[in-house]
Amino acid sequence: MSNKKIYLTEEQFNYLKEMAYPTSFNMEEFKSIRSFADRVKYCEQRLKKLGAGSSRRVYQIDNEKCLKLAKNRKGIGQNIEEINLGNDMYAGGCFAKVYDYDQNGLFVEMELARKAKESDFERLVGIPFDCYCDLIIRTAITYLPNNCQSRGWVNNSMEDTYNYVMDNIDDFEFISEVIDYMLNFQVKAYGDLQRISSYGVVRRNGMEEMVIIDFGLTEDVYNKYYRKSRE
Repeated sequence: MSNKKIYLTEEQFNYLKEMAYPTSFNMEEFKSIRSFADRVKYCEQRLKKLGAGSSRRVYQIDNEKCLKLAKNRKGIGQNIEEINLGNDMYAGGCFAKVYDYDQNGLFVEMELARKAKESDFERLVGIPFDCYCDLIIRTAITYLPNNCQSRGWVNNSMEDTYNYVMDNIDDFEFISEVIDYMLNFQVKAYGDLQRISSYGVVRRNGMEEMVIIDFGLTEDVYNKYYRKSRE
């Protein structure tokens, strides 16, 4: 037997790492499961649970990917929105990547991210998070006046920061992508964009990047599945 070592290129290594599921977890096997209870059981026995809400459960598949499993119609609606945005070239690169999904929204396999802190945001994006939130409001008021449902309050002390960022937008790639998303999709409800819990940190090509990790609760999903339950 030859003792010659085989060296992988960085591209080959990243591909194998991305595709390396836990040995006990098989995606094709998981896809064949029809009942929610059995899907949950399969994941609980094989994957690390990261969290659960009223509509979805989230599991860690490996160091690269997570699985968002819908619990009800609300979760299905959110999964479908994330699938659509994740595959839409006009949504830009500000979202966590979507790798695989069920066409009916039962699950979505997504890029794994750690929850972002405000200190992460300022370090990676270039401005403090509160300035960014002010920028979101100003963008909505300036460019989406007819769609803007809740204008909120702008902070006059941050006007110079807003003007600086907009004048040098090419130096703020993440903010530019978020603004493109807001304008291309005529975003009306932008409250989630002002919550640090909606953001995460991923590692791409060896570098940390800021992404939006929870983007399924759009205005359409809220009106269809949540508003009626509160009325």
